[in-house]
Amino acid sequence: MKKKEKNTEKKTGYSISDPVETIENKGNKINLESESTKFIVILLCIVAFIAMLWLVDTLKNNKEEDKKDEPTTVKIDYSEVLVGNMLDQKPEKYLVYAYKTDKDATIEYLLTNAGDNYKLNLDLANNKIAVAETSNFTGTIDQIKFKGETLLVIEKGKITKAYEGADDITKYLQSLEK
Repeated sequence: MKKKEKNTEKKTGYSISDPVETIENKGNKINLESESTKFIVILLCIVAFIAMLWLVDTLKNNKEEDKKDEPTTVKIDYSEVLVGNMLDQKPEKYLVYAYKTDKDATIEYLLTNAGDNYKLNLDLANNKIAVAETSNFTGTIDQIKFKGETLLVIEKGKITKAYEGADDITKYLQSLEK
């Protein structure tokens, strides 16, 4: 048996003759050191992770703030109107040019010299309710319908004349120039 005791001393550093408390105390001390080391490593990892999140957030916010500092110009086109408010414009007499997708370049040019005028894009979602197979320019604003390219003459909030098609619109606008 003495040989086994010597082998035990070499492997563990404890002898069988040591009291149990001493072995446990020594074991607890070793476990506490390894557990406290693990705790410190975990704590450092958590702190490093939080620091990385803060750094990424700070860099991201700085880039966004840099973009916000750049002045941007917003162009509001007051010459565009919707069907619902085309009769409510300020001038007493004005023109409303209703068109689909492509505007006629000649009409656009003639409108620059035609006085107060507004454009109505019939392809916009808000204006599609006014597109129909046949035109109607009488009644309430809900009853007004456009077949295609149209020029309306509006006086005191009422449609007084309507010209449909590029040829009729061009003739009318040319007559205004004379």
